[in-house]
Amino acid sequence: MEANSKSDDGTTSTSGHYGTAWLEHSTSHSSYEYAVLIPTTSYHTPLADLVTAQGTSGSEVYKVLQKDATAHVVQFLKSPKLWSALSVPITGYVIFRGTSSLPANGPVEAVARGDCLIMAEETTQFIYLGISSPDLNFNRTSSTPLENSSDVDEELLFTLTSRTRSVKVTLRNAVTQSIVTQVHGTPDNYTPTVVISSNGKEIRFKDLKIGFSVEVKLTRI
Repeated sequence: MEANSKSDDGTTSTSGHYGTAWLEHSTSHSSYEYAVLIPTTSYHTPLADLVTAQGTSGSEVYKVLQKDATAHVVQFLKSPKLWSALSVPITGYVIFRGTSSLPANGPVEAVARGDCLIMAEETTQFIYLGISSPDLNFNRTSSTPLENSSDVDEELLFTLTSRTRSVKVTLRNAVTQSIVTQVHGTPDNYTPTVVISSNGKEIRFKDLKIGFSVEVKLTRI
């Protein structure tokens, strides 16, 4: 579908395509699992091959390490694009609430608060962390929840700013420093603050905001 709108300046017309998808599942099953593959011309494998691999022990593309009200944790073992095993697995975390006990298979041991997304990759030398707080965390004067487009008033459109959130991530292995800090989306006048504790295991992202992701490359001790 195509949508027509205005840019941030309110005068320039813009347009683009968007899609909407949803999954319907039966509530009669206490446990279910689904994966979404978006095929492109550069991807090697069709969906049928992915299904076969996922159902064959030792050939899985991903493993679900945790799925409950605290967190969903998925570890990716194979590249659907290259159709080969990753040199090291990549672990994705959707954290709904703070927890001190995440699956031992991944490099992240604990996350102090919820409502954040984390991607982690650990090699013998480095730990790569990408984190975002998807809630824009607007400082609204109204307590009315935003449920549909009619709830977006002038206050939200023109005056609200995203408040910062601080999230502490605890690693299983200690690190010494942040070599690279990168913001995906690069919001104006924003510099992320990343602090490493004296024990090298606690990484505090002090000012996550606007839903953008912050990525760091850390040196292992």
